[in-house]
Amino acid sequence: MSKASHRFELSPVLDITGAHALREACLGLVTKRSTITLDASLVERITTPAIQILVSLIKSRRESGYGTQIAAASETFEKTVATLGLASFFAQEQVHG
Repeated sequence: MSKASHRFELSPVLDITGAHALREACLGLVTKRSTITLDASLVERITTPAIQILVSLIKSRRESGYGTQIAAASETFEKTVATLGLASFFAQEQVHG
């Protein structure tokens, strides 16, 4: 298994209109054998459908034994996952620094 990491930059707006594109992108990431780093630094707006897709991606990768990290989560990203009661779920994936 490769130790290389794959970085995926999340879009600034992740709402219902962008959910299909996010889902399609995530489908391509599910079976990557390297650690996936989701860069959430640019997220300015994120709604429940996008969060559901990210939760599904992370769960699927965990079940397959692949790592997923959230890097540089924006304040909006962090507030949204906290509001939805998912802060502890996403905290397991946080990369600080």
